[in-house]
Amino acid sequence: MILLPAWLGELDAWKITRPAFRIRGVEICEVQVDFSKEPPAFFCEKVFGTMPRDPDQALDALVERAWPDGKDVIYAQGLSGRPNDAVGRRNA
Repeated sequence: MILLPAWLGELDAWKITRPAFRIRGVEICEVQVDFSKEPPAFFCEKVFGTMPRDPDQALDALVERAWPDGKDVIYAQGLSGRPNDAVGRRNA
């Protein structure tokens, strides 16, 4: 997880960090955030392709299991946009 200062936008930060990962041979997987799922379940599905039978085990799986090749870094696009923001714009 990379925490950004308020003045540095998500896309600007990605423009800086992405090339640094690639130069070092770190595999990157880019995904669009699905706000309808709980974060551990969402990331578990993106990393492993499946969910544990018990959704409460998703976080444990992310921490305890070895991640597959090509999933060294997961870039979750759109985290800076919250789902409530989109609803407010449509109603404006």
